[in-house]
Amino acid sequence: MKILFKLFSLLILIINFNQTSYAKPLPPGSGEGDVPANILILLDSSASMSRTLGDGIPAISSATIDGNGNRVLTSADGKLGGLYLFNSAGERINFTGTNQWGGSYTRDTWWAGSTTDQRCDYRLRDGSRTTNHSISTTRKYHEARYITGVTVPGTNISNENLLFAVQFDDRSSSVAVIALDTQYRCRLALTVNSVKHIRGMDISANAAGHIIVGVFGRSGRRNAFQMTCNLNQADCEEITGTGKGQTDVWGRIYDGNRYRLNSDSTRMYISDDGNLYEYATRNVGGQNVISYAWGEKKECRASRNSTINQITQFELSSNDDDIFFVGGSGRELVRVQWTAGYNICTRITGLGTASSLSNAGQAAGNLAADSVRVTNALTAISKSGGRILFSHNSYVDELTEANFTSANRNTAWQIQYGGPKITRLDGAKAAIIAVLTDSTLTSGANFGFGHWNAGEGSQGKTGSRGGKYCHGNGTSCDYYGGWFGNHPAGRSTICTDNSCLNVGIGPEGAGNAIPVVERLGVEWGTDSEAFSQIAHDYFFDPEISPHDPNSDCQLNYVIVIGDGEMTGTGTASTSFQGRTAGRLTRMREVLGIKTLMVAYGDGISASGMNRFNELALVGSCDAAGGEDCEQTIVATTPLELQTELQQKIRQILAERLAFTAPSITATIQQGGSLYQAQFAYEQFGEWKGTILRKTLNADGTVDHDPNAPGNWDAAARVRTQAAGGPTDPGTADSRNIWTPIADQSLDYLGNWDNVNEATAPTLEPEMERLGYVLRNYHSSTSKCGGDDTTDDERDGILRFLAGQDFFDYDGDCDTTELRSHVLGDIYHSQLIEIGAPDGNTQFTDNNQEAYFRTINNYQAFKSSQSNRRNILYAGSNSGLLHAFSAETGNEEWAFLPPFLIGKLPTLINSRLDGAIDGFKGGSNAVFGVDGSPVVHDVFMKGLTPEGDVEGSASWHTILFQPFGRGGSGFSVLDVTTPLVRDGLGPMHMFSVYNDYINNVVYIMDNEGEVRELEYFSSSAEISASDEALKAQSNLNEAVTADEAIDSETTTNQDAIAVCQSDADVTGEFKTAGTASCYIGRTFTFSDISFNTPNNQSIPQNMINVSEMVDGEFLPVEFSDARMIDGQFVITFDEDKIYNPGGSVNETRETTNIFVQTSCTSSSGIDPFFDYSKLGETWSTPRIVRLPSDIEAEREDPANDKYVAIMGAGMANNNLCAGSALFMVELDNMDEPGKLYGGDQNGGPITIVDTSPAGVALGNDIIETPNGSDINNAVPTSPLVITPDTGFGIPWRGAMVYINDREGKITKINLTDSTKNDAKLFDQTTLFRLNASTTNKRYTFFSMDAGVGVTTKDFWLFGGTGDFNKLGDINRNMDNILYGIRDFDYPYFKHLNGVTIPSFNDQAFTSTAHQGADNAKSIDDATVCSDVTGDTDGALCPDSAESAWVIHLDTPGDNNSHRKASAPPTLFKGQVYFPVYEPPPGSNRCNIGNAYICVADDECGTNNSHKLVKGAEANGSNCTFIREGVLSELVIFGDKLYANVAGPSEDSDTLYSVIAVPGEVLSNTGGWRDTGY
Repeated sequence: MKILFKLFSLLILIINFNQTSYAKPLPPGSGEGDVPANILILLDSSASMSRTLGDGIPAISSATIDGNGNRVLTSADGKLGGLYLFNSAGERINFTGTNQWGGSYTRDTWWAGSTTDQRCDYRLRDGSRTTNHSISTTRKYHEARYITGVTVPGTNISNENLLFAVQFDDRSSSVAVIALDTQYRCRLALTVNSVKHIRGMDISANAAGHIIVGVFGRSGRRNAFQMTCNLNQADCEEITGTGKGQTDVWGRIYDGNRYRLNSDSTRMYISDDGNLYEYATRNVGGQNVISYAWGEKKECRASRNSTINQITQFELSSNDDDIFFVGGSGRELVRVQWTAGYNICTRITGLGTASSLSNAGQAAGNLAADSVRVTNALTAISKSGGRILFSHNSYVDELTEANFTSANRNTAWQIQYGGPKITRLDGAKAAIIAVLTDSTLTSGANFGFGHWNAGEGSQGKTGSRGGKYCHGNGTSCDYYGGWFGNHPAGRSTICTDNSCLNVGIGPEGAGNAIPVVERLGVEWGTDSEAFSQIAHDYFFDPEISPHDPNSDCQLNYVIVIGDGEMTGTGTASTSFQGRTAGRLTRMREVLGIKTLMVAYGDGISASGMNRFNELALVGSCDAAGGEDCEQTIVATTPLELQTELQQKIRQILAERLAFTAPSITATIQQGGSLYQAQFAYEQFGEWKGTILRKTLNADGTVDHDPNAPGNWDAAARVRTQAAGGPTDPGTADSRNIWTPIADQSLDYLGNWDNVNEATAPTLEPEMERLGYVLRNYHSSTSKCGGDDTTDDERDGILRFLAGQDFFDYDGDCDTTELRSHVLGDIYHSQLIEIGAPDGNTQFTDNNQEAYFRTINNYQAFKSSQSNRRNILYAGSNSGLLHAFSAETGNEEWAFLPPFLIGKLPTLINSRLDGAIDGFKGGSNAVFGVDGSPVVHDVFMKGLTPEGDVEGSASWHTILFQPFGRGGSGFSVLDVTTPLVRDGLGPMHMFSVYNDYINNVVYIMDNEGEVRELEYFSSSAEISASDEALKAQSNLNEAVTADEAIDSETTTNQDAIAVCQSDADVTGEFKTAGTASCYIGRTFTFSDISFNTPNNQSIPQNMINVSEMVDGEFLPVEFSDARMIDGQFVITFDEDKIYNPGGSVNETRETTNIFVQTSCTSSSGIDPFFDYSKLGETWSTPRIVRLPSDIEAEREDPANDKYVAIMGAGMANNNLCAGSALFMVELDNMDEPGKLYGGDQNGGPITIVDTSPAGVALGNDIIETPNGSDINNAVPTSPLVITPDTGFGIPWRGAMVYINDREGKITKINLTDSTKNDAKLFDQTTLFRLNASTTNKRYTFFSMDAGVGVTTKDFWLFGGTGDFNKLGDINRNMDNILYGIRDFDYPYFKHLNGVTIPSFNDQAFTSTAHQGADNAKSIDDATVCSDVTGDTDGALCPDSAESAWVIHLDTPGDNNSHRKASAPPTLFKGQVYFPVYEPPPGSNRCNIGNAYICVADDECGTNNSHKLVKGAEANGSNCTFIREGVLSELVIFGDKLYANVAGPSEDSDTLYSVIAVPGEVLSNTGGWRDTGY
């Protein structure tokens, strides 16, 4: 195998003959592209933002109508699930019941628990009947049915009306189908044998009129079950079979979404893979169970009928078993009829249109079928009481079943109720956090954040200068007051609940804003003076303004988000009262700062919109109709707000990047080949990529002639292979684009070409899995026309992926023609060429993998694969991993990672439709497969050609593909057979994705089955507590009553203003309180979950509680916290208050408490699959063999495991992701994605995120004065030492060194050595770089390493600099180059006076922080020699010193702001550091300069002058290369090669120089060579 290394610059070259090198890509060295945009987000925090959207319920999984005409809804949400109750008018009502102790209760959500009923009177299952059966306290509920006249022999259940519901939790061993009486007492539990996952049920009758309950689900990892219970006979029969990966009835049961019985229980129906299947029944033990003898009786394949769309949810008609109602991702309810024939099903009529809006306020019977708004994929369809009830998101709509016909469809709709459990503020928070955690946005912009309402000094609504006063007298109120702190650290001097610029614009602004956004509360009033004063005074502040007057390429934006009728706008609609319009105009005219206005929410009046529109105009242009004019951005829902913000910011960044030079990556291969991967930037579309193969002549010259023999252009070849629509009749699609699909009939095996319009309906749920939704691009009102559904977008983005011009880049409205360029950009992904296996089998020690290969017949594998064709692999930001023939350049296939399908909707930006050059379309440029793949031959039970797991181990070539900036996940493929020939080809092993926004880990196995693991990374402010919600509800009712009189009346509000405690009401305030203010020590949260026993105290170190006081987060002590029946209950040491009202009768203010699970607490999911800390996978894995993590198996090398080791990547660590080291088992197909050492480490190996302010852990503060204020992450690749890469290694396994973003260097023991009391998984902080946001010592690049000739010691080398902000300048910047000695190599030793225990030990967090704080410092002169300027070795570290350091600059006014621009390269005793210096002078839009700094490996002596013949030593000077950004240097012979980003001509970008003479002890393979 050959690896092609990718270095990014505008033109990049890598040479690789017999050596191996890795390189980090660089952003464009364009000057303009290096100046980040400044974006200040100012969010309305007025009281109206606390209004709820909908009725406050989560996604609904089923609905039924009970005997009182009330609607019972079920939800399987892990935190907010349970039963919900609405009356026939659509009003939410409470459950009033009798608990298991005989007491009464009232609650708004029901689930089994000690306060309701968790003990059923009777339990019935196959073969037994018992009494007093305890059931699960899970909050996950699924199917519900209301059944009258239930009688069960052998019990006292006689002619009762019961509500049946399914407990849906797959992690509980006591789940059941439960039956509740009218007092919600559990009368009966139907259970299955052993531990099962009950996925659904249905209830019907048989010919004798007996009540039949059918149940289906999963049993264990591979089996499925179906149970039928005849309640009138008190008899159940259960059958099981192998389901996983099957397409027979057991496969349908295992994978199925819904299950139904026909009218006489002789037929059973299952929806699976987007289709509907009917099965016969057979009699077993007297009951009809599902029959598997003859397969399905009928099938309705939506994939064959485009008018039906996907069938995920379905329900049978009440009076005809051949009529059913179906729905799924198509956002439509369809009436379908089975007609004569095996699989003939016909659409009769349909209802619904895709929309983010609700149907609230519509008149029953008067809403046309095509106008019924469906907000998302259907999640349930039920029939009850003559109604069809269908749900989407958390809404439920009802139709009259009899009217849902072709003739009467427009009168069928009756009512909608429900809606998401979210306030406007919570929705805005989620949208803003989604923006701030999107690295594709934050890497190109510096963010700041503030909030605003009305009033001074947190005086509430009625204070002398409170909200009401300032709302009406805005020009006399102060909201900013200057800056407090060392900008961008600090905040505005005025920082209250009314207004605050909490986070200054800066490189860490996005990360620092997240905890502020999470903790934000509300106050009364909407004074536009607040946001305009903050923005104006901030940007005009001469001391701290982020605006750079000398850099005309810098873009500056203020984004104002508001939900109401602002006062003091200074525009016509407010009679020109106020100063806001004048301020926005001055910012625009004087500083060029644009202000974007966002009208958020669905309650803005016409006059309110006028004010938004007026401010949008003055904030962006001189007069209406101008080219630069920006309209008000309107976002009715939180999802629309997120989408609109992301689309607009992407557009801003596209405007910022205005260069056109290409990027080239190149590798010279043995045999005279040079490969170049290059791309050209496209401002409003997908960037254009290619790979060029050129011949390398004997004299070292390159034959650039594209027509020369052997030369090829991959982009040209791919376009030739792609096909357009009707206007390209001469093209024939020969591309193979594939992805795993669980539906075997649509899977890739056999054709490797299943990403197309035929599979689009099946893939649509995957498109929306990650929370992105398909948006209309081509609609009836767009330039090229189109329909108003998103079906064409769903199909169109797949056609775009294949090469068609769906977004109409050329403006001719032919959206099926072939684009002029098809291949997307290959940006950060390195190139890999895989040919015949060539793993080393020459061993010198039994610890080596070479020995393992030898004893496991690797030579036979090499021989059998000796003719394997060479394939070039490259990840592109099209979202594909491409496989090119190294000989011809043809694309053999392209793999679409299944979880990146969820990123495809982000391509769509409706703002670009027809907007480019006045008539062309455009799309967002996004990251796709952007990480660097590695390959390794692995001895394992892999996949057979049929896709099954082998019975015995054999050799396989495995490709591990991280997604890089494309997402927080990876895919693993078996590429032993790399060509698609004769029914054989590559195979998908497994994929993993961490959705750390929505707290779900997804793992897809080789059969396309997705395992969803929800985890606890919860947080909530005090306003989300049940007590606060009750107070807010009481206030809202009073406000409504007062507003019915007039807007100034507060009579009802004043009457309920005085705070109540639990002692002041009968029962608890959260259910019985009548005041709009709560005071107490105990608060109850549904949004926070811990996987701890019921009613047991939770360890305090698992919880962080803080309070925002004057813009600062202060820790808050609490006395107890526990989970009680699925809710989190916390008790504080003293009273806390929630008072949203602001009445003169109650002046006590809200205590702004924020509760969060600790990032070092358990996530609540199986630690062997805990990817909750996985960020964007920037880190390139290293694949090694490690001793078994099972202690009893560790001594035997035969039990060693193949493991991929990788950093957790980039994420904002306020969301608990990114700061860890992952170890993924590759040779375990029975448990795909399993983490090596998961139980010992609680998942991955956690690397703590330090802070100079200390770390709050429960009630304790861990003092870490030497900590860093940089949000930590591990974007670097690990440096891995193994017996195959180092001389004389006396152990098996690997020693790992990893440097993180905040400047810690951690050493981790993954060996079987026990010297120095070492244990497997031990970690210690070897060194810290004293990095901070002040000195800007960010770490983005991996280290190099070597053993010195003189000292024979092991040295690590690295450099610092903000990779995302190369052009950043700051007088305090102090980046360094360093060499660090590990005196204990090759062994592990505990350092810093501590022994860090395992993650599961409660002392882990405090001890790890203490160890990091005590670690040796690069700025400590007693352990580190400052060799800056040393040219003769006089400052060489002595034998006791641990490190040397070179400072690239001296902080102060003469700072040149140098920073490392790529990883270092060690060669012959010299370390070569690429360095970038921003342009001199004040205009940062110019291109800076590239340098090479050369340092002696053991002394740090500056030898840069030796690169230039005859040059003299000159202190700290490095060798100037040319204008631009230097890539990592690579070696061939005695020459160094690199490229410089910036020049536009290819020839100008290549840099080569003879290396400085010297020598070094060589390792046997290369410290980073573990990926082959």
